[in-house]
Amino acid sequence: MIFTDSADVKIDGDHDMRFDIQRNRFIVSLIHKDNKSSIIPTIASTAQECLTHAITNISNFYFSVSGDSACNRDLPFTIQIGIPCGTDLCFFDHTLSAKEWICPEHKTKHKTNDVSIWFADKLHTKDDRCTENCPGLDKVWLDRQPEDKHLGRLAAKLTNEDTRKIYIRLQEVDPALQWNIINESSKRGGFDIKINALYDWKKSSVFASFKQLQQSLNDEDIDIHKLCQISREVKKEFNQPREKLQLRPSISNTQKLPDHIGNQTFQLGIELGLSVVEMQQIENDHVTNLRSQTEEVLNKWRILPEATYEVLAKALHRLQLSSVLSYLTYEEDLEEQMEVGLAEKVKEGPQEQVEVGLKEEVANRIIHDIQNSQILDYMITHLVISSDDRRRIEQHAGQDDQNRALLREVIKRGEPTYTLFIDALRTVDTQI
Repeated sequence: MIFTDSADVKIDGDHDMRFDIQRNRFIVSLIHKDNKSSIIPTIASTAQECLTHAITNISNFYFSVSGDSACNRDLPFTIQIGIPCGTDLCFFDHTLSAKEWICPEHKTKHKTNDVSIWFADKLHTKDDRCTENCPGLDKVWLDRQPEDKHLGRLAAKLTNEDTRKIYIRLQEVDPALQWNIINESSKRGGFDIKINALYDWKKSSVFASFKQLQQSLNDEDIDIHKLCQISREVKKEFNQPREKLQLRPSISNTQKLPDHIGNQTFQLGIELGLSVVEMQQIENDHVTNLRSQTEEVLNKWRILPEATYEVLAKALHRLQLSSVLSYLTYEEDLEEQMEVGLAEKVKEGPQEQVEVGLKEEVANRIIHDIQNSQILDYMITHLVISSDDRRRIEQHAGQDDQNRALLREVIKRGEPTYTLFIDALRTVDTQI
């Protein structure tokens, strides 16, 4: 459908893209038919890259034929990421890499993990190689700050000597001395030294960027396409349906893994989304017990919103730990997932914040005891589920099966469905 200032484009059976023009702002929205957490990240990142490239070329062509020399930047426009903020859509700069952002206008704190998929890993290429005419990372990526996982991936592709060379170029204050200090303080050498050096550069810089990394690699005659490789997803074929891959791994399943990770725990933690600081703390807490380090990494990761079997499997595959995948059963432990997934902070009063953790006995009670009709009414009224969702839930024969279907929907959707579900339980049954 095309209107004077908007257009809707169907990408596939699940994804649609909408384009809106509001004054001098061109807004692109990616929509999944179920919910935003089901959007395939590579679709978002590929769309962003293609649109940026196309609009840049169109803009440059306009400037060339119009004789307008006012634009001399790499990008003839600014890129911002929009996030729903009350009834408005508020924007922050695309270079922001923090996991949370506070809207300066509404003073509201937002998590950025959902909208960050515009800069998710790019599509895999054959043999993980760039094309002959690849110029390296595009301008948008070069402006961004590397996430800790990107530093971890780069550290795995560099030798100690290559890392030392680029660190000496990147670090502004006493680089040789700082390198020696990192060497002396790193407990195991190898990967630890490389990741600690790269992170030391990142935390000591006002704004560390991929552009600085690329320049240092180029100056030391190190292949800049290593940055292309660390920005791409790994290619992994799964023999499991997507529904199972999107489940949160159970504790009983992840407990089988620590005996098979070995000394790659630090690298695994960063690849799964933990920060270098978190990994350093875990390492210090379990200095002599590598297994305990791995257990804590997996336990910390399991409660993250993005923790799924697919993410875990791809991380293991990237670290060349594919043999460990045989220990994953892709099992669904519904009660256990409720305990993890619904341990969220929700508002009970104007000021008070309370911690809500559904233990196994509470999850069992929800499945076996509640009448879901009023719960569904409440959630539909607050627009977190639709009438179609209700019909899918109520098509199950028994009340227990309907309640299980409802809980699966809550787990899959995350916030704000979690909070509204808790509110519904309190409204309908004050004993929950």
